[in-house]
Amino acid sequence: MSDHGHSASLPKPPYGRPPFFGVARVASLALAGALLIVLAFFPSLLMRGDALLTQAVMPLLLIGIAASLAHGFGWRPRNSIMAAAVGPLVAWPLMIAAFAFIAFGAGVI
Repeated sequence: MSDHGHSASLPKPPYGRPPFFGVARVASLALAGALLIVLAFFPSLLMRGDALLTQAVMPLLLIGIAASLAHGFGWRPRNSIMAAAVGPLVAWPLMIAAFAFIAFGAGVI
């Protein structure tokens, strides 16, 4: 009986990795790390302004951080929808937009 509940690494493509693959993973880790440091050490910067609006946007920021960390550490899900959601094309804009929305609303930027 096979266990389909856990993800495993996919086989390597025959053509190899694109040259920017490592750079994108490092950028994902750097962006997620920077936002985690801001959230951990300066939470009051993000909690100024409209609290209800901040609470509505904060989950998008945290989902973006989680997706960026998953991409940065190299997790590759088997499900194609999850693979697209964990990729940098979704995670980066989600994090940047949510952070900018919170920061502009709080008057930080």
